[in-house]
Amino acid sequence: MEFEQGKLDFLRVDAKINRRMKSKPMFLFEGEYYSSEYLAVEYFKSQNYDAFFSENTTWKNMLKILFKDIFRKFERMARKKHYKKDFYDNEFFKDYEDEINQRFDYLKTADLKSLIEKDSVKQWIKYRILVMCSHIPKGQILAILHDMIQDYAHNHIGFPDLFVFNDDEFFFCEVKANSDVLKAVQVRKHEVMMDSGIDVCVFGINKKSSWIGEEKDKYFNEDFIDEENFIEVYDYKMRTADMTYNRFGSNRIEDIKRELLDKYDSDTFTGFLNVVSTQNKLKITDKLINKSIEEGKRIKNLRHLAKGLYFEERGLYSDAVEEYLQVDTFERYERLNECYRKGKDGESQVNLIYHVLNDAEHVPSKVRTDFKRRANRLFRNKRSITTYHTDRICPICRSDVKLTMLHKRNNISIFTCTNAGCYWYGGVYDGDMRQYSRTDNLENANADYSILEIDVDCLPYDEKVRLKRKIVKQGNGYVDRGENANAISFYNRLLTHALFANDYHPYRKLARLYRTERQYKREVEIIVSFFNSGIYCDDTQLNWFLKKLNQLAKYGNIEHSKITDLEMKFSNNGARNMELSNEPVPQAIRLKRTRKKF
Repeated sequence: MEFEQGKLDFLRVDAKINRRMKSKPMFLFEGEYYSSEYLAVEYFKSQNYDAFFSENTTWKNMLKILFKDIFRKFERMARKKHYKKDFYDNEFFKDYEDEINQRFDYLKTADLKSLIEKDSVKQWIKYRILVMCSHIPKGQILAILHDMIQDYAHNHIGFPDLFVFNDDEFFFCEVKANSDVLKAVQVRKHEVMMDSGIDVCVFGINKKSSWIGEEKDKYFNEDFIDEENFIEVYDYKMRTADMTYNRFGSNRIEDIKRELLDKYDSDTFTGFLNVVSTQNKLKITDKLINKSIEEGKRIKNLRHLAKGLYFEERGLYSDAVEEYLQVDTFERYERLNECYRKGKDGESQVNLIYHVLNDAEHVPSKVRTDFKRRANRLFRNKRSITTYHTDRICPICRSDVKLTMLHKRNNISIFTCTNAGCYWYGGVYDGDMRQYSRTDNLENANADYSILEIDVDCLPYDEKVRLKRKIVKQGNGYVDRGENANAISFYNRLLTHALFANDYHPYRKLARLYRTERQYKREVEIIVSFFNSGIYCDDTQLNWFLKKLNQLAKYGNIEHSKITDLEMKFSNNGARNMELSNEPVPQAIRLKRTRKKF
């Protein structure tokens, strides 16, 4: 839909200022002091207009009322995918583009006011939205909302301060006090409104006479938008230049230039160009233009590092990575590692670490040492890794190669050399791990077996029950603490313990532990041992064991025909031993369920 271009107006008002009344300066208008925005409201009221605050909150609430169900869908999905709060991952429009476009098609023929009146939003917000909908044509409102929703992370801010209206006309107003200037995000939002046919007014208080011309130059100027975003990153360098300028004074431009070029980098000098007058800029830019090629490279690196930092601080890690990859110095590695870590891209982080250790040239020894420590930290948490034997040989030192699963880093599998001083890395692995065997010796455990050495034959029935409860509790403790080696060793001893002679409890625990450790062959062996033991279990437990076997059959660890044979064997043997399940004491699950206190 095409709109006639909206108008851009500027107003200048001079008012007496009183800084002692509050921390925020107050301006005198018609005998009373007001803040800058309220002064503008009173000024327009004196011109037969009405006005209220319509900044970001009003537009955001209007959008969320009209797209409430889609927003709720995204919020539920965002919690599952751990998106950042307030849609700053920019996934909203990508995931629901079709639904959003359908909603806009519906809104073109719908009554916006009736939809808003039905909503339960706060009354003062509803009033402001309804007033805006009464004055602004529907097509212009939808055009602004469409621009806003396409990139919500960046386009939900920058709206003008006031909505000004009467019976005949309306416009939006941005208020700027004497020391305030238009920001890039505000200029861009004003442009969107004017493209939609809406008039915009910039209201300046105590501004100099050249102010209108300077501010007009910012509109529809892409260089200004890019420069402002870049300057936001370099505000600390600009402050440095500003302090230097103030220390020397305006009549010593050459001294300022010399100090900034000698003491600081060229980007501080660029910041200096933004705080001196236009006339003085023309005198001193030649030095910057004539810098050598090496200095030009340094400026390029600093700019990419700064822009990368700009994106990184706002959570836009993929954009930051694109900037850091353009940097030619070793500083890129530190920043890339941070982006991959914060963005939870474990695969890229692992690749970067081993690239620095094996392939990257001219990396300082300190940086290489830091990355060696990071490589060691990847394998420090034994609960988060599983290591397998392979038949590969390291191409550098000819040592054996191991395959390691990093479970807490998105199940990444990587090949590494077993030689601790080599640090060879063979890439991320995506094959079938069944062909490998675990290197961890799970039988080498340090579990406490003293409770299992108690002679149970001489104990009374009540003491046997108490002892079995303690044994079950100790085994569960190993599992809860993630001590899988101790748990496996402990439950293996329970297979021959007198109190568990007719109990399937250790078989089930071992099956789950072997599944956790990816020892699928051992898992098959322990479940087959259960079916061969003649121990009774109810239908629920039987189905659990059969389900595990069927899952293992999908990967070829056991044949389906054998599963049928085992089920028949249980029917002819284990299912008929129900009376033995209470000998010498009830099964562990019955002790857990019973209310009787022994």
